[in-house]
Amino acid sequence: MFIRMKSKAAFLALLVVQCVDAFLFPLRPSWQRTEANQLHMSKTALQSPVSKNLALPSSVQVTLLDRLGNGTFGGVHLAVDEVSGEKLIAKCARAATDDSRAKINAAAYLDIEGFINSKLCPLHNNTNTADATSSCGMKHIAPYLGEVVLDDTKYLIWEASGEYTLEDYVEMEDGWLQLANDLGVSLNEEAVADYNNNDESGSNQREQLHNQLAAEVLRQLLEGLAYCHSRGVCHRDIKPANILVDPATHTLRLIDFGSACDMSSWSPKKLGYRGEDKGPRSILYCAPEEFVDPESPYAFDIYSAAITWLRTMLSDDNIDSENTLASDESEYPHGLADEDHLFQWRIAVRDFGHNLVSWEEWATLHNSLPYGWNSLFGKSRQGIQSLRLLSNMMSYNPDHRMSASEALLCPYLNPGCNAEAPELPPAMPWSIMSHIQRWKKDKQVHSWQDEECNIDDLFTKVVAEEVCAADLTSRLKKANGGIEVTGGGDKCDTRLCDGDALLAIGSIDVETAPLEHVNELLEQWPRDKLIPLLLVRDSV
Repeated sequence: MFIRMKSKAAFLALLVVQCVDAFLFPLRPSWQRTEANQLHMSKTALQSPVSKNLALPSSVQVTLLDRLGNGTFGGVHLAVDEVSGEKLIAKCARAATDDSRAKINAAAYLDIEGFINSKLCPLHNNTNTADATSSCGMKHIAPYLGEVVLDDTKYLIWEASGEYTLEDYVEMEDGWLQLANDLGVSLNEEAVADYNNNDESGSNQREQLHNQLAAEVLRQLLEGLAYCHSRGVCHRDIKPANILVDPATHTLRLIDFGSACDMSSWSPKKLGYRGEDKGPRSILYCAPEEFVDPESPYAFDIYSAAITWLRTMLSDDNIDSENTLASDESEYPHGLADEDHLFQWRIAVRDFGHNLVSWEEWATLHNSLPYGWNSLFGKSRQGIQSLRLLSNMMSYNPDHRMSASEALLCPYLNPGCNAEAPELPPAMPWSIMSHIQRWKKDKQVHSWQDEECNIDDLFTKVVAEEVCAADLTSRLKKANGGIEVTGGGDKCDTRLCDGDALLAIGSIDVETAPLEHVNELLEQWPRDKLIPLLLVRDSV
């Protein structure tokens, strides 16, 4: 609630308190308060928002059709606009049990969802939904029309914009191929011809298509989150089932904002947020801090987006199919499509202190990488760049995760250095430090975009080679901030050239790793297996 200042002295006193509080580091950061296995849900009922939600325009006349399904707190129907004939989606509160608290929570979740959608897509006095969607800059949000009461039941109404979610594509056989088609991701004509071959060229083209799709999925997912976060909204339940695919516009759309919270409010009682009194909606996708950190609230979504993206892109298993990615004996035979495998993988990463890099090194040496990992991350500079971004998004400390806006400017998603800097999330109200940090970050983002974004060196190329450990260990030296191959003279010997810079061992990023650490990895490498390398080599 707002505080009325009775005097200038009271205002100055509050300002001093805020300054002191802003510069003091908390004795125990909120992200360290609980262990990863101490997840719980609140037993108290949610409070509905007091703000007025967007009413459905009078020009839209809704008739309910088939019921599409029921969730824990809501029921979804197919509907139609009797005036235009357009298909609609209608959602009402419906508790899974007859418990009174569940019914109250179901109604509250629906109210929150209506409020958040109204904030993200304000379509007041605009009858052209398509134009309004474009002008709002929120193409990655399901087009919300408003709420209406039918037969004494309140419904939230959206335009129908896709039939399947990412979860559906994960469960489909060769679902990533269909997803690529529905998102408009395709190869050039020569690549398509190679794709139809069953030889090595066809396999390479499938990898290329898969990697193009991976970048597109992550880009669109982060664009949607950047928009939400710029409006002060934390989704808090990012997962494949809450990301709709719209084939008509080749667009991913975020849905189901019932668990969202509005962190931009100056009121202490932020809509949908109750601190540690409200647990995560989906344990498999929640961040290690388990609850939204009030100092870094949007970082929660960033971690969930990383897990969502990884499961979507590693949805294949190593089976006999002409459309699966190339087999790699260093990998575990399963991807992350099955939730049991995803759970086991998350536990494995947790056991390494939530350090993705440490887990990856161990998994590489013990043939335990999820199937498809090397194809996604270990075959190109782009793959290493994507792994660096993923590692940041999965940082244990939420303060260390970059925002969605910053992630969109990273080399993996902005290789041509031509992307515009999206709007950053707002500073946290009543926190002077947050406003200072936001100002600094905004300055850094724009200066980085203007001065530090580097297009790949046109005079070098990345090559993949496989060598014996004996051919490598004695020929590495520190050079130019990295590690180079030496001792080969002017000729290339055993697939190594004098001056090659070491970029990765498999998918392990070693471009800036200490030479001692690289030698330790090589010493642990199985002696009966060749070492896959990514090398940066002069192209002239």
